[in-house]
Amino acid sequence: MAVVQTQPNLPPSPISDDTSIGTKTPPALSSNATAAETPKGKEPRTISVVVVADMICPWCYIGLKEIEKAIQDLSVNLLPNTPPKFEIEYRPYPLNTQFGSDDIAVEKRAHYEKRFGADRQHDIEEMMKKRGREAGIEFKFGGMMRQTFRAHRLLWLSYRRGGQALQSALLHALYRAYFEEEKDIGDVSLLAFYADQVGLMKRQEAEKWLRSGEGEEEVRRLVAVAQRCGITGTPFTVVDGKWAISGGQESGVYYKIFERLAKGEMK
Repeated sequence: MAVVQTQPNLPPSPISDDTSIGTKTPPALSSNATAAETPKGKEPRTISVVVVADMICPWCYIGLKEIEKAIQDLSVNLLPNTPPKFEIEYRPYPLNTQFGSDDIAVEKRAHYEKRFGADRQHDIEEMMKKRGREAGIEFKFGGMMRQTFRAHRLLWLSYRRGGQALQSALLHALYRAYFEEEKDIGDVSLLAFYADQVGLMKRQEAEKWLRSGEGEEEVRRLVAVAQRCGITGTPFTVVDGKWAISGGQESGVYYKIFERLAKGEMK
C-alpha cells in the first residue's frame, strides 16, 4: 500500500462543453469545516476523488468496490453529524495499447497464459477470485479482451453528460460485463447496448457515435495528463488533489483518509 502527499494536478474535468484539462478547481478543496462543525443549512464538506483506471484491470474493479464501501461506512459512522459529499471522477489509462487497435480481439486466458505461463496464470486467477469474493465480485477469466480506448471514450462522454452518477452506472456495467459475465467490452454493439441501458443515449445513436472519432482527442489528453504526473499503472487514486493511493486497497485505507479529511485532521 502506498499513500503519499503529492501534487498530481488531477482536478476533476468540467461537466460542460468545455473539455479542456484543468480549467476548473474542485469545489471545497480549501474548506476547513469538519463534519461536526458544518453549520445548519450549510453545505457539507466536499471531498474530490479522481481515479485513474482501466476496465480490464481487476484491481481497479476491486478499488471501486472498496472506495464505495469506505464511503458507505463513513456515512454511517459519522452520524448524527453530516457526512461529507464526494465528487468522484474516473479517468482513462488504457493498458493494452500494444494491440494497436480496438478492432483486435484476443482470447483473454490464452493471452495471459502466454504472458505469465499457464501455471502462474492459474495461481493468479485463484488469488483474484478469493480477493474478489471479499469485495463482492465473482471474477471469471474467459471471454475476449481488447484495447479499451473505445470504452474509455464512452466513459468520458458519460461523465461529460451526466456527471458522476451516469459515469458510475456505466462503469459498474462495464466492469460486471467484463469480469463477471465474460463479455467483450470493446465490441461496438455491446458498448451501445450499455449506453442505452444506463440512459446515456439510444443504442443506434451510440453505435454511430462510437464509430465516429468524437472524444478521441479528449481521452488522449486525459491519458497524457496522467502520464505527465508520473502515473504508470492502475488504479491510481487522488483524493482532494494531493493525497495519492496506488493500487486497489482495502476499504480501510480509503476510509482513514476520508475520515481524517472529514474531521479536518488532514489538509
